[in-house]
Amino acid sequence: MATEFVCTIRATGGDYSTLSSCESANECDLTAATTKVFSHGGITGTIPDGSPVVGYTSGATGVATHVTATQILIVSISGTFQSGEKVYLGEAFDLGFDNGFESLSEYVTLSDAGDSAIFVMECFNDWPTGLTDICNVNGWTLDATNKVVIRCATGQQHDGTPGTGFWMKHATNFSGCIELESPHVDVIGIEASPTGNGSGRDGVLLGAGAICHIEECISKGADRGFRIGVTGTGYVYMKNSIAVDCAIGFMWQTTRWGYLWLYNATAVDCTDDGFAIDGNSGGTRKHLRNCLAKGSTTKDFDLNNTDLDVDYCASEDDTADDAGGSNNRIGQTFSFAGEGSDNFQLTSADQGARARGVNLSADSDLPFDDDIVYETRVSPWDIGAWKAQPLVGAGVFGRPFRQPFIDPFDPGV
Repeated sequence: MATEFVCTIRATGGDYSTLSSCESANECDLTAATTKVFSHGGITGTIPDGSPVVGYTSGATGVATHVTATQILIVSISGTFQSGEKVYLGEAFDLGFDNGFESLSEYVTLSDAGDSAIFVMECFNDWPTGLTDICNVNGWTLDATNKVVIRCATGQQHDGTPGTGFWMKHATNFSGCIELESPHVDVIGIEASPTGNGSGRDGVLLGAGAICHIEECISKGADRGFRIGVTGTGYVYMKNSIAVDCAIGFMWQTTRWGYLWLYNATAVDCTDDGFAIDGNSGGTRKHLRNCLAKGSTTKDFDLNNTDLDVDYCASEDDTADDAGGSNNRIGQTFSFAGEGSDNFQLTSADQGARARGVNLSADSDLPFDDDIVYETRVSPWDIGAWKAQPLVGAGVFGRPFRQPFIDPFDPGV
């Protein structure tokens, strides 16, 4: 187990005002035994990012990458910090235990003995027109336990439609709002929607070494909403995400030999392809389930080569079954709750995708049981990111549109 070290991303009053500044200030080896997160009772004075710190009782030393209102992340630890001791700004040989050490005014008092860390960038919806930023997560040493998470704070996430919660934008060619190069990064509930016309203005870009989970995300108007370019060591697990008005909604970069599980995704009105997945990978490494596409100018599903595992997907055109799969549906008409306002929840009257999917709650690679707004799916599952509205008279009442969200990170849920 590990403890979350949470940095808030806010216009004012947060730990950082951009994800990129947070990422660059805290890049480190989270897997090292000499990296720990500690709780404290509040900061006295100021401990700047990257400052040396020393424990008054233990004499332990290290470097504080950042100090929040309640936590401190220390790397390069020598010695053992103790619960209850004061940790001061500075180095032991500068401070001197016999000469004025207690008089220093920059310190925290630890309230535990520390734990290995999960680094969390927690975003708030403080930018109604979007936060202009490009966050490249690169240079970290991470593993499945000690990872980086980018998510929204409770109640700050989109409601399933673009522009309704925290979102990122940029206008830089050949860049993504979020770019992942380091392995073991999770991106949850983020909208990444570049602005303006340009080449390679992507939403989320997954680079060569990425091992990541992309969950409940949205991209609107991007060149590639989700551009996946992982190599043979890369693994991408993606679910419950939507791409709308992109050139290509979900794109696997040609000749990259990584692994992909893309489940319950929706691509609508893409000017090229909804899903452009190249299977040239020397084996069946890419798996699509319950994916929905409509309104693509070229193809809803542009499925190149035969080593793709595609099933229970649906298209408006005749391409969902181009890679085989006995349960794919082509030539379908879909009924959405509010397509004109980018609300792609299926209606109870839908016949193209409602109750046409496969239950993935016990999937061996990516098990889950919810949709893009954390509503529990019921069998038979629907195709697409957002499950259908309940049938009238079924005894179940759907929650009002844009109701505050259940926090998926709350262990009490």
